[in-house]
Amino acid sequence: MSKISKRANISKGLIYNYFESKWGLINPVIHSGLSVMKCVFDSNGKDEVKEDDFEFIIEQLFLTLQENRHFWKLYFSIIMKSGIQNIVAEPIEQYLEPFIIKITEYYTKKGMKNPMENALVFGAMLDGISMNYILHPEMFPLEKIKKILINKFK
Repeated sequence: MSKISKRANISKGLIYNYFESKWGLINPVIHSGLSVMKCVFDSNGKDEVKEDDFEFIIEQLFLTLQENRHFWKLYFSIIMKSGIQNIVAEPIEQYLEPFIIKITEYYTKKGMKNPMENALVFGAMLDGISMNYILHPEMFPLEKIKKILINKFK
């Protein structure tokens, strides 16, 4: 809280007027990010993922990253902190598990070998691209990367 108050140029006591603890401060950021991701990954509102959904999901994810880059930079910096990772692991899994299951089912129906592992690779690629774009947007051409992703994982 001391670092936060110093960075925000306010007193630590003022922070505690609004937030009872560091967790009270970061919890809304984490849940807001997860909520947005759930909307992106569940964008078709159906129980299953179709081929066209891949393009839409990737488009929505990249659009969200571009429109709210500063938020996502904060989000990823919070969830990557060593003391926070243990706390946020379960909520993140709860939000993302249905998406991984849908992608696994899609790959299973397509007859792909190792459908769950491929779904996990797809999710990890999205995470990696997201973090790299947030850190170095000028070095990460999202339009070209989007096309590669769609062709590889669709």
